[in-house]
Amino acid sequence: MIDLAVKEKIVDEIVKKFYTKYPSLVEQFGENGKKRTREDNNYHLQYLDTAWKLQNKKVFIDYSLWLNEVLTSRNVRTTLIIENFQWLKEEISGLLDEEVECFYTEALNEAIETLEAKATE
Repeated sequence: MIDLAVKEKIVDEIVKKFYTKYPSLVEQFGENGKKRTREDNNYHLQYLDTAWKLQNKKVFIDYSLWLNEVLTSRNVRTTLIIENFQWLKEEISGLLDEEVECFYTEALNEAIETLEAKATE
């Protein structure tokens, strides 16, 4: 599980990465987009926490599929969700208990694989 201060640090880094790499997102979604990106990443971490507590990666995979449906209907590409999950893996590295980090990383990897398969359908 993730401490609140660590969670905020992770979310801040992800938001910074998105809007540095994709400045057009500011034009497309405005400041509300940053707020939503922050909220989304808090939800990602919340679902990872829930999956960990239940010891069930499928909880996060199912969330990822639902998220993809919602965001693609709002013109957010699946590739951005995948990239977000990859950045989450980078950001949690070394910040969590080894067993928790391993579980989160595996859940993120499985979600990425699932979304990549969905994107090629």
